[in-house]
Amino acid sequence: MENQISKIKPADRLASVSEYYFSKKLKEVARMNAEGKDVISLGIGDVTRPLPPAVITALHTAVDEMASSASFKGYGPEQGYEFLRHAIAENDFRARGVEIAEDEI
Repeated sequence: MENQISKIKPADRLASVSEYYFSKKLKEVARMNAEGKDVISLGIGDVTRPLPPAVITALHTAVDEMASSASFKGYGPEQGYEFLRHAIAENDFRARGVEIAEDEI
C-alpha cells in the first residue's frame, strides 16, 4: 500500500498553500513579548469556556430588538454608531491615558 501512495502526485495548488495565519501570528507575538513589548492579543480567542452572562444577555437583547420593526436597526452607519465610538474612546483609550478623537475610531 505504501508503494502505491508514493506514486500519488500532490496537487499543484499545494505549492501556494502557506503556513496557518494564526500560527505565524503567535510566533510573531512570542518574539515581540521576548523583546519586552507589551502586546494586546486580539487572536482567535478562547472557545473552551462558555459565554459570560453579560454577553448572553446582550445577545438576547439584540435579537429581541431585531425581531421588531419598531426597534429593528438594519445595517449600522458606515463609520459606526456614535454612542459606540464614544464608549470605545472613553473606555479603551482615554481610560489608559491615550487621547483620541471619536472620529478616529
